[in-house]
Parts: sequence; C-alpha cells; structure tokens
Amino acid sequence: MPAVLLVEDDPQVLSTFAEILSASGFTVYGASDAPSALDALENIEEPVCVVLDFAVDGLDPEQFLTRLRIKFPDVKVILSSGYPESIIKMELDLDQVDKFIPKPFNPADLAGYITALY
Repeated sequence: MPAVLLVEDDPQVLSTFAEILSASGFTVYGASDAPSALDALENIEEPVCVVLDFAVDGLDPEQFLTRLRIKFPDVKVILSSGYPESIIKMELDLDQVDKFIPKPFNPADLAGYITALY
C-alpha cells in the first residue's frame, strides 16, 4: 500500500485524516510535532505523499522540506494551512510543494488530492 506521512499538530484533525486515508487504502504515518515528523522520515521506506500543516510547533517547513527532498526527492507534498496563501508565500517558496490546500477543507477530499498528484 502507498504510504502517506501526515504532519499535523491537532490530534483530532490528524486522527480524522488518518482514518479517511486508511479507509482509502493508504498506509498512514502520523506526526504531531517536529521531532516526530523527522523520526517518521527515518522510519518510512518511501512515502508517496507528505501532508504537511504549515504551523506545526517546532517545525520549520523550509528545513523539513529540505530534509525530505534529500531522502525522497520524488515525494509529493501537500501543504495545508489556515493562514492565507499570501502569508505563506512570504515565508516559504510554494514551488517546493505540489499542492497548497487552505484550511478548512473537507477531509473526505484528501485522498482525492493525493491521488490526483499521480
């Protein structure tokens, strides 16, 4: 099964996303903070996608994406945030991600967003 790494600091959102993606046939790994996300990168053989919340505590999205691309240069990245895209663009080059999804969004659409990237 294709693997997805969810990096989300809201436990309820993380749980909901994980349930939906698991039901859609994905193997799901979850991380709620920077250390967990970086540890997960070391333990996943080859994720097909990383769904990254922009505002995870202690996680610099730019540094995380750099480390991610070193280990998995072809992995797809979906960035989600409740901040407006204009604010995100001031802190992160959105060319580094494959899709930006503003929050809130329908969690049921997440599997479709991932599938559409392939």
